[in-house]
Amino acid sequence: MKQTWIKSITLLVFIQVNGQLKEYGNEIGFQYGVAPSLGKHQLETYHYTFRNRSKVWNVASLFEIEYLNTRFAYFEVPGELNLEEYERLHLVNLKLEGVKAISRQWDVLFQFNPQLSSNFSSGLSFDDSILGFKIGMVKNWKESSFSIGIARNTLFGEPTITPFLSYAKKINEQFHFQLGFPQTLMGFAFDQRHKLTVSALLQGSSYNITGSDSFLELGAISRTRLNFTAYNLSLTHAYRIQPHITTVTQLGLLAGNTLEVENTGGDSLYQFNTNQSLYFSMGLQYKLNRN
Repeated sequence: MKQTWIKSITLLVFIQVNGQLKEYGNEIGFQYGVAPSLGKHQLETYHYTFRNRSKVWNVASLFEIEYLNTRFAYFEVPGELNLEEYERLHLVNLKLEGVKAISRQWDVLFQFNPQLSSNFSSGLSFDDSILGFKIGMVKNWKESSFSIGIARNTLFGEPTITPFLSYAKKINEQFHFQLGFPQTLMGFAFDQRHKLTVSALLQGSSYNITGSDSFLELGAISRTRLNFTAYNLSLTHAYRIQPHITTVTQLGLLAGNTLEVENTGGDSLYQFNTNQSLYFSMGLQYKLNRN
């Protein structure tokens, strides 16, 4: 379960900072995250992303692929609990998104989002895959927009259908905000180089764990899932070193954490004692080209 935390940290940074990116072109990114004290445990994350924004057949399109490597160190756990299979987690995520104008003020939003999330200790299996999607409508005004729809994701751990909605407004060249679910944020640009973002985000993830695991009073179980949910409160600073290179630094708090091991039937096997936790991450984004 703790491995899931890492996923959240790095994912958050890219969602928050790049979620407002509107320029067409290609971008690559790397993000390192660390939470030194998640209860009695430690974690590190390494996050790599490639993103392309373009316009195809009058559809604003996004292609994104990311790889997230999560590394956990566990301390002060029962001696009978074998956590070896939970120390290294992997996420491969593909996102294909399109926004199509159907009138002067209305757009249709659609997204296809398959992913592989597992420890991959026994190769690939169908249980490693999660099929996500998003379908919605966007109402546009001159300096604001309203989005509403449904999505299949892991916000609550296990994949499920959830609603999404947001109202976004650009006040001026320096300040913008977004109110909604699952994310609310405010962004302030001091100048052309410095940008500060404050965000509150509900997040979650689910990993397929292969291999044999030993649990208290249950013995060895061959397949389990690791589910995680949290409220992420963060402060992010983006500094554009030059037109194509931006550094991203983030300090945040994970609150209301739940980490749970389940069997394939959805029954709880073990719940970790998780406290609210500070985390820190930093990384680099490079724009290959801009159209």
